[in-house]
Amino acid sequence: MSQNPLLPWKDCLPLVSYAMNNSRTIGREFTATERLYATSPRTILHTTVNEKSYTKFIDRHPEISEMLSRFFIIRRIENDAYEQLRLQDNKKKFEETQGYKAGQTVYYRKNRKHKFDNNYTKATVIADIGPNKVVSKAKKHGKWRKVNKKNVKNV
Repeated sequence: MSQNPLLPWKDCLPLVSYAMNNSRTIGREFTATERLYATSPRTILHTTVNEKSYTKFIDRHPEISEMLSRFFIIRRIENDAYEQLRLQDNKKKFEETQGYKAGQTVYYRKNRKHKFDNNYTKATVIADIGPNKVVSKAKKHGKWRKVNKKNVKNV
């Protein structure tokens, strides 16, 4: 950095501080920024490299233009990775709901009163209500219940 007269050391300080705060060494599991804020750090490329600061020198100095092109490539890669992570987080797993017919015998999960109580109870389906609910009639008591389809299994 000191060999290039057009790039003074004070302009390199943001990059050096970014490197120091985001470097993992053998003795540290986390970077300094991760320990302070419990998240991975943001990039400072947008603050270090902006259109106004480099347009004067970009035509005359190939070293600076090469450095800037590397920064832009790194920024693009980070943006693509961030978009991929957001898309993965936003994907919802849609479960296919099974249709039940009236008169079909099923097991449904019930709340247990004590530790060794049975998990499932036999019931007869009376009607299938939409994608999530089933109306069933229990064998023992004869009560009608609306049961979530996630808690219903075939016999």
